[in-house]
This record gives sequence, structure tokens and C-alpha cells, in this order.
Amino acid sequence: MVLESLYMTEFEAINREYPNIQVKLVFPTVPEGAQHMVAEEYIFDVTLICTLPAEYPDVLPELEIQGIEEHLGEAASTTLLHELKAIAEQNLGMPSVYAVASELADKIEKLVKRTAENKANAEYEAARKAEEDAFKEYEAGRVTVESFNEWRKEFEAEMKHLRDAAKKARMAKTEGRLTGRQMFLQDQLLSLSDLKLVEEADADGKLDEPDNSKVVVDGVEVDESLFTDDVEIPDSDEED
Repeated sequence: MVLESLYMTEFEAINREYPNIQVKLVFPTVPEGAQHMVAEEYIFDVTLICTLPAEYPDVLPELEIQGIEEHLGEAASTTLLHELKAIAEQNLGMPSVYAVASELADKIEKLVKRTAENKANAEYEAARKAEEDAFKEYEAGRVTVESFNEWRKEFEAEMKHLRDAAKKARMAKTEGRLTGRQMFLQDQLLSLSDLKLVEEADADGKLDEPDNSKVVVDGVEVDESLFTDDVEIPDSDEED
């Protein structure tokens, strides 16, 4: 077959018997010498299967492509197949497999390049939008003099409210009894008073012999001799 001589490495005959001759051509998406410049995900083979009916070339060949859908999606595969059928229709009445194969070899390289560019652009746009959103969020949350002063007023008002509430709670808790500070000061005064009494007694040399002859009432020394004489106290029931 002429087609086999033109595509020696790509061509494979599945069925050479007439009718329903079937051939397969396999094309790489990227030429071997350029594969180092392309991402690995875009390097794969695309297979074209052509089935030639008995009435070929007066009728269109049956076309099938494999490899595109698995790597680039169903939409890309459907579009490419539609374009190849359009080439076959343009050559209706003449052998068209060569024209279809040539179109496929040209289309898949451009398709892969366009797909890679679209993906790169989409990733760039997504990154740009993410950066833009992050900047907007930063701008919205940035502290200015006005926003700080407003926050400070709210903070101070809240702290005052908490302090007042705590103060009221303490007052309610200690109402009717001495506070810790008051109890402490009272203990200190009592201790100083006791110490003073001890020092005064020690100065008189009578620390061990307390003088029971003196009576002190409310801080005033009372002379007991005034009360030694018997004094008749009239009975409250007797009349004068």
C-alpha cells in the first residue's frame, strides 16, 4: 500500500483483505527530538484506526482515534474526530486516508501545545486571583490610626466594665465583715498594744507579780478604797 510506504514507522495493517480493510497509524504527540521541552503528561501516542468499506472511496472511511480522551479529555477527542471526518468528506470519491493521517499528525501537535498553554494560563490566573484576594484581605484587616483608636476605646470600655464588676463582687462578698487588710491591721494593733503593756510592766520590775490592787475600767484607774466601807443601799421596795 502507498500509505505504508509513506508512514513506515507509524503504519500497521490490521486487516489487508478486501472488503473491510483496516489499518492503524500511531503518531506521537511530540516529536522525539522535542520531548525534553514538553511536560511528561503531554507526551503520549495517538492512534488512528481506519476501516475501509467495500464502496470506499465513494463512501467515507470509518474513523476512530485512541489516546486523546484518556489524556486530554472527551471534548478534545470529539472535536479532533469531527475535524478528521471533515477532511474525509472533502476528499470523498478519492482515497482520503493519507489526507486524514496527515491532518491528524499536524493537529495533535498543535492540540497538545494549545492544551499546555491553556493549563499554564489557568494556573497563572488562579495564582494571580489568589494573590489578589490575599491582598484585599490584608488591606481589609490592616490596622490604621483610626481603627486602632476605635479598638482601644472599645478595649478600655470593656476593661472598665470588668473592673467594676469585679469590685462589686468583692464588696458584696465582704459586706458585713472585715476584709483581709482590715483583719491584718487589727492584728498588728493588738500585737503592739500587748507589747507595750509588757514593756511597761517590765520597766517597773513587776512583770512576774501583777498588781491586782488596781482596777482599771475603760482606761481609768479606780481606787478600790472608796468602796471598802459598807454602804447600805436602800431596798427599792421600801418607801422613804
